[in-house]
Amino acid sequence: MPVTPKSFTRVWRPTLGAFILLLATGTTGQPIDNLLVNPGFEDLDMDMAVGDGWSAFGAASFDAFFGDNGHASLFPDDPANIGGVFQLGIPGTAGTTYQFDLLNTRIEENFDASLRFGVEFYLADDTTKIGESITVIDAAARLANGSTDGNTFSFQGTAPAGTAIVRPVALYDTVVSTATSQENVFIFDAFLSEAPAPGNNVAKNPGFDDLDANGLFGDIWGSFGNTDFNDFFGGNNHASLFADTAGNSGGFFQSAILGTAGAEYTFTLEDVRVETNFDADLIFGLEFYGDDDFNKIGESLNVADTSVTGDGLSFDVTGTAPDGTVYVRPVILFDNVNPLFLAQSDANAFIFETSLVEAVGDALVGDFDGDGFVGQADLNLILLNFGDTVLPDGFNEAALSSGEPFDGLIGQNELNDVLLNFGNGELSGPVAATIPEPTSFILLTLGGLMVNRRRGK
Repeated sequence: MPVTPKSFTRVWRPTLGAFILLLATGTTGQPIDNLLVNPGFEDLDMDMAVGDGWSAFGAASFDAFFGDNGHASLFPDDPANIGGVFQLGIPGTAGTTYQFDLLNTRIEENFDASLRFGVEFYLADDTTKIGESITVIDAAARLANGSTDGNTFSFQGTAPAGTAIVRPVALYDTVVSTATSQENVFIFDAFLSEAPAPGNNVAKNPGFDDLDANGLFGDIWGSFGNTDFNDFFGGNNHASLFADTAGNSGGFFQSAILGTAGAEYTFTLEDVRVETNFDADLIFGLEFYGDDDFNKIGESLNVADTSVTGDGLSFDVTGTAPDGTVYVRPVILFDNVNPLFLAQSDANAFIFETSLVEAVGDALVGDFDGDGFVGQADLNLILLNFGDTVLPDGFNEAALSSGEPFDGLIGQNELNDVLLNFGNGELSGPVAATIPEPTSFILLTLGGLMVNRRRGK
């Protein structure tokens, strides 16, 4: 069953709370990947048709009249209009939860229609739709907050049984406006990924890269004040904080990260260059927002110890999302540049890599695929890799009964963990009803392998 759809818009309101000094090294999983062929609606094949990899219907199109930024355009400027855009042919997996983000959306001030986005699910023929998870965007509330430009919306939905193709869509209908201008919607960047599991890096652009190939670094991050995204250090994309002039301040914030109340998050600046004359507060941490993504309900901010300068520095901060949290956002700020600072060089700070990780709770022993249930999928995973000395991709190492790292061989211990805990846990969604019990043949064949329990016996 699809998870509850969520959506939000981003309005930046930088405020600072109490600061705690911290210097530490960070550990991360891999960042999530964008499954979209063309997240920025660019003209990838240079045929003068913007939006390669996407299709449109009705009163919708692709163009680049906003400063040559490729984008999708929806035209609710006539009561008879309907339309939308959709990404073509993305392979999907039943039972997988997907997250679709509209990362940079312009809603014009006279917009008055039903605007929806989400994910459709198809069989392998890419024609038969077997389900969809669509949510309505509350455009009026976004406009009431003064957020005409830069709106960000985020959504999650789970693929039903039989899914082979996943397709993100953005569409509109029920146009009621009678205004003659400033009624349309323009989407500049989008992101589709598998919803990240705890322990994985949920930052969509941890290195400030140009993800949509539009020549602009720092995609999916916003900035303000005396900051920038660039790559003048040997082609390494990074965020730059310019503390070389008294009075300067500014910062960055990551967009479109769904959060969970009560979850613990760690934000790490993994690779930082602090120049020898840096003399300001380098502030970083987490902000927590409710479902309106406008009123901040909490934050966990630290001031980095920059008394040690140089390359390759690392800082981290951990915070727990308060009740009501729907969105968690990492931020990097600087302020309080020394007004007596006279040297006009070597006074800045540069961040090359970041991560945001949700803490991993106690794992269910034998749940090696990490779906919350010990069943046939876990048994298959062990049998298909039995005797291997390298864990397969996605293997949940925390589910080993010893609570210790992998001992170097997928074998009897891992098999015992699955068989002795088979059927425990809870798996929601359509996959749950289809999980079979292990056959008597498999249990009899493997029973002799269960003579010894794991680790220490």
